[in-house]
Amino acid sequence: MNNELVVENMPAVEEAKTRKGLDPFSLMVIASFPAAMVLVLSWFGIYTFVNGYIVQDLGCSNQTWTAVTLWFSGGMIFWSIFCPEISSVLGRRRTVIISQILAAGFYFGIAVTRNLVVIQILLFLMSFVAAAYTVAWLPIVAHVGRKNPGRALAISQFTNILIGVFALISGGYILSHINYQWGFVIFGSVCVVCAIFYSVTSRALEEGMRSEVVTFRKFSKSDFLSLLTGPFAVVVLAGTCMEPFNYHTMNQLFPNLARDLYHLSDKGIGAIVALVRIPALVVLIILTYVVDKKNMFWLYGLSLALSGLMLSTLSIPRELGLTVVCSGVFYVFWGGVWGTEIVTVHASVEPHLCDAAFGVMSVLGTVSVFMVGMAHNRMLAAGFSIPNVFLVCGIMTVIGGSTLILYSRKRRIRNVSN
Repeated sequence: MNNELVVENMPAVEEAKTRKGLDPFSLMVIASFPAAMVLVLSWFGIYTFVNGYIVQDLGCSNQTWTAVTLWFSGGMIFWSIFCPEISSVLGRRRTVIISQILAAGFYFGIAVTRNLVVIQILLFLMSFVAAAYTVAWLPIVAHVGRKNPGRALAISQFTNILIGVFALISGGYILSHINYQWGFVIFGSVCVVCAIFYSVTSRALEEGMRSEVVTFRKFSKSDFLSLLTGPFAVVVLAGTCMEPFNYHTMNQLFPNLARDLYHLSDKGIGAIVALVRIPALVVLIILTYVVDKKNMFWLYGLSLALSGLMLSTLSIPRELGLTVVCSGVFYVFWGGVWGTEIVTVHASVEPHLCDAAFGVMSVLGTVSVFMVGMAHNRMLAAGFSIPNVFLVCGIMTVIGGSTLILYSRKRRIRNVSN
């Protein structure tokens, strides 16, 4: 396998103007909306609405659902490896557009099939969206941010959550009035519109750009050592690789928890999943003002540890209202994770290794998602209840966050604006 990563020189991006006079930063913010919408539909749409389709309409068990999603997380591993190669040939913008078209194809495809094998293949293709977003889109966001890359990345995350709240509430409302098949056709159509809108709004961001393929073989020994032994390795292993115990558990199993314990409908689940994310928006707004001025290493670890603690509390049976409140508090801390993880990774490496760092983070992160999904499947197969799965996964995340906190007391990383 030829492990090559794309490094794009964008010297003219800051000078690029649209015909309407928009500056690159504003243009990036606008393009973030369609990118976020497709990402939300390819992630939360699967773990909330496709979850309901497979478990309720197709009558599959929770264990079968976790097995089916391994095709999605396994696909992200595959695409994270090859996405840089695709970007080197097609360019980052076209790579993102292709991922959005694949997302539309997924929803159109699942609307006409009840075959689990076909659905698994479609999920494998759909996983290209998440890989393309991380490997192809986020480096552009960081570059357009110029001296404030952390602010640009935090704004991008804010957009994701804002769109997520809207999409989950509206998606649940749509599916409460029509069947899954027609709902999926609507979701696919939204992806088509987003692909067109993104294509138009992101065009100027590539003006003056040229692509250069840099292989790992061309990295110096010091470059490799900085990734393997420096702060980046700790951030990824104790942070990125431990995060799936939190967010993957919430995404994959919270709808099942809500159905099993509280007998909620997809409309109710979609509303809760959306509304409990609102506190994260407030946290992200605050972070946009401080993220380029503070060392985020310690805050990243603290946010991860506290969110893991809150995930564990969801294992305690209680009234629905208390569960919703605990979920909201979870997203207060998870908003800190959303706003600091990518920024911390960006800050833990030298600027010329930024693309490599995003690529390695994506690969290892998706491997962890796959492993956590497999752990979910094996625990449920062994007779664990869903609340017990939440408890175990929350403890694992606390361990990862605590490791980052301890490490941050001994080491410092460069300011993200450098």
